[in-house]
Amino acid sequence: DQLSKYRVPSDRLEKLRAALKRYEGTHSYHNYTNGKTSDDKSAKRYMMSFIALDPVVDEFGTEWIPTQVVGQSFLLHQIRKMVCMATEVARGATDMDAFESTFTNIKIPTATAPAQGLFLDMSYFDAYNNDKRHQIENPILWHQTDDKSNLAAQRTQEFKEQVVMKHVMAEEAAEANFVKFLFVQEFMFDRKNYSPAENVTE
Repeated sequence: DQLSKYRVPSDRLEKLRAALKRYEGTHSYHNYTNGKTSDDKSAKRYMMSFIALDPVVDEFGTEWIPTQVVGQSFLLHQIRKMVCMATEVARGATDMDAFESTFTNIKIPTATAPAQGLFLDMSYFDAYNNDKRHQIENPILWHQTDDKSNLAAQRTQEFKEQVVMKHVMAEEAAEANFVKFLFVQEFMFDRKNYSPAENVTE
C-alpha cells in the first residue's frame, strides 16, 4: 500500500538525528516520565549517546529507522517519550525551541510512543572490567559482536536479527501501531506543537 512506499527525506532524517543528539549528556527528564518535578534530583539522567542509524527496508517493503540509545539508567517511559519528541521535531509537529523547553523547569506534557520495538540490546560492564582491584581474567564483553570467538555475543546478535526484529516488523505490518499513534497525535489530539507558553512554571 501507499504507506509502505514512504521513504523518509534526508532533511527529516537529519532533523531526527539532531534532536536525538540533543539528549546526550546530563539533563533533567522530569518531562519524560511520570510523577517527577524539575527539582527532583532523581529525574537527572546521563545519556552517553543517542543515534539514528541508516534506514532499512523490511521484507514487507516498509522502511525503518533504527535508533540506539546508551545511558547509565532510565526512568519509566523515558525512552518512549524521547523517541516521540524527536519524531515530532523531525516531522515538523514541534520545533527545537519547544523541544529545548522540556529540559527547563516548565512542566510540559509529552506523548509516549508505542513500546513496540523497544528492547534492551546489550549491557556494558566497563566499570567491572576496568576495576583494578579485581584481577579479571575473563572480562564481560557481550557487546563485541564482531569478535567471532565471542559465542555469547554471536548468539545474542542472531537472536535479535532472526527472532526479535522479525517479530517487531511482522507485528507492525499487521497492526500498524506507529501509524495509528501518529494519526491520533495529529488528528484526534491536535498535537501539532508543544507550547510552553500554555504551561506554568513549577
